[in-house]
Amino acid sequence: MSLNDSAMESYLNKISKDVEIFLTMDTIGGIRVTGFLHVAALGDDSYEIGVSVDSDQRNTGIARQLFDRAFMFLKGRGCKKLYINCLSTNTAMKKIVAHYMMDVKRDPEDASTSIAYLEMDSRPNFYSWLEGNHQDNIALFNLAMGSVL
Repeated sequence: MSLNDSAMESYLNKISKDVEIFLTMDTIGGIRVTGFLHVAALGDDSYEIGVSVDSDQRNTGIARQLFDRAFMFLKGRGCKKLYINCLSTNTAMKKIVAHYMMDVKRDPEDASTSIAYLEMDSRPNFYSWLEGNHQDNIALFNLAMGSVL
């Protein structure tokens, strides 16, 4: 189930301005975003993740790759708790939540939504931070080369 434009706009307006964004892109036939993940700081070393994948790119592993990258990013910053809002009809997100063994509770304010959370090892990890920066540089290089070729 996807959100309509007004629901998406409302959701985006609630997101903190302290946000990191990760994208996956396809450069065949021009540059287009195929997946989008945001990481928003909630304070007290807690973060929220939201993800969206283009409908024709679903079930290709893009969301899991974005989550893997976000987890590495958060580990490098000493994240203690991670939250994801999940529509009860979103089976793809439920699979990702299960993959990462996140605890899930019904949202008391909205019966159609669950809140998944994970308590993380909050010790900052230099290796995770360094690996994340390395992946970012590779991604930027690939994007630059794709636009040149």
